[in-house]
Amino acid sequence: MPHKPPSHARPAATAADAGWVLGALEADQLVEARQVPLGRRKLSAGTVMLLWLLRAYVVFMLVVIGVQLHRALG
Repeated sequence: MPHKPPSHARPAATAADAGWVLGALEADQLVEARQVPLGRRKLSAGTVMLLWLLRAYVVFMLVVIGVQLHRALG
């Protein structure tokens, strides 16, 4: 079932609206408007596991490269 926004929600701004608004802002207002913190996203257990596997792979490859450099230079 698709997500339906509440009836009191504002309509989504189009790209043309966003361009006009950003063009009308002063320099300091533009910087402030672009610095919106996004916060942390909740990840599923599978995604967290995949990220940890990727980290382990990177560490493993760094060790392999280090060994290869040591053999080539030593």
